Amino acid sequence: SVTDTTFAANTATNGGAFFIDKNGMLTTTSGEAGSDAGTLFEGNSATTNGGAVYVQNGTVDLGSGTRLQGNQAVKGGAIYALGGKDASAKLTFADAVFGKNNGTYGGAVYSSASVGGTVNVAASDVVFEGNTATSGGAVYLGGSGTSDIAFTDAVFKENQANTGNGGAIYSGISGSSNLAIADSSFEGNSAGYGGAVFNNGQLATSGNVVFSGNRATYGGAVYNYFTSTTDGSLVFNGGARFTGNTASGLGGAIYNTRSITLNPGAGQEIVFNGNTDSTGSNAIFMGDGSSLDITGDGKVVFNDALSSQSATPALKKTGSGELLLNASMDGFLGTASFEGGLTS
Repeated sequence: SVTDTTFAANTATNGGAFFIDKNGMLTTTSGEAGSDAGTLFEGNSATTNGGAVYVQNGTVDLGSGTRLQGNQAVKGGAIYALGGKDASAKLTFADAVFGKNNGTYGGAVYSSASVGGTVNVAASDVVFEGNTATSGGAVYLGGSGTSDIAFTDAVFKENQANTGNGGAIYSGISGSSNLAIADSSFEGNSAGYGGAVFNNGQLATSGNVVFSGNRATYGGAVYNYFTSTTDGSLVFNGGARFTGNTASGLGGAIYNTRSITLNPGAGQEIVFNGNTDSTGSNAIFMGDGSSLDITGDGKVVFNDALSSQSATPALKKTGSGELLLNASMDGFLGTASFEGGLTS
């Protein structure tokens, strides 16, 4: 356990400041008040993984006031976590700040579970700002094991995937995965595909999430993808707002190649407003065979257009909620069915 300690300019092959293995544990705490209290990891580097911290089959618990800034590695500019076969890695972040870290995969955090392994990440009241990578500007999630990842009250701001995917988060887990995001915001992130999030797994949001001013070539805020071993699924539960996201190609807010569910609860809204792509106003671009299900008891508002690649995508409205289509749907060539609630 470390309290109000600085680790600066340390170097290693793996874990510039800390290497944790065999059920080891690192805990940081703050014993003082003020903006300079807490433990600082600054300017550490690793030639391979975990610029500041490398954890394999162990636990990292970052407490209030912990700051990780300017660290660098190939995988996980600040932190690399691996759940090896028949073992697990656990990360807990509470009131921590990740700023201007850099990596090839995962500017701030890289998380992966091997076959038979597990990774658990619980992050609350965290800030990821100005981190950069080729893919996963702030966070890269991969591996073929089991991953349970949760972000609550998180801020992802101005992170960048320089030439790759997922300006804030890249999720490409081929094993069993659960990526949950609650009451969080994504602002000003950028990438080639998925300005804020590139999703190649299972992602569900809850509470209220905001995607604002993100930009990409495809999928200004989110790119939802699938492969032969992964199945991109997006479920937005509760409230969500997509505003001012842009794609120089297609999908002003979202580029969808698989399935999306919009599920606002009673008194909640999911709103698309001021999102654009190369065709003009655009909320969601639907790829071949993709689906958009609108359910729940709340309200879904499209002030931006829907569009599709062909006649194969499907839109389905069920539930008792309200769907407002306030923009042209001429670019949506797929099938649409309205089986419940009010559509106007």
